Amino acid sequence: MPQLYDILLSDVDDEILHNEISKELGQAYLSRTPALSEPIRNITGTVWGENFRVFFPIVVALPRSDSPSYLIHFLFDSGSPHVFLSHKVRGVLKSKHFH
Repeated sequence: MPQLYDILLSDVDDEILHNEISKELGQAYLSRTPALSEPIRNITGTVWGENFRVFFPIVVALPRSDSPSYLIHFLFDSGSPHVFLSHKVRGVLKSKHFH
């Protein structure tokens, strides 16, 4: 039922993710990053904007040894039972595993 959660966030766009939120998090959105050798135990995020949106950065890579890792800013929504990746992120990850 992901179609029930397809909403437009009018206060967050690509420019804001790449600039303001990246600056708040201290890490560039969709930047390539070295693969992690072990899981990160603590994640530091930020509460951003008038609507108090919670963002946090996570390193993401596909489960292939040659797959590069990217830093993606995730929006935490406690009311959503799913995690969504934008078309732009899916294009960067270039996976045939996405539906």
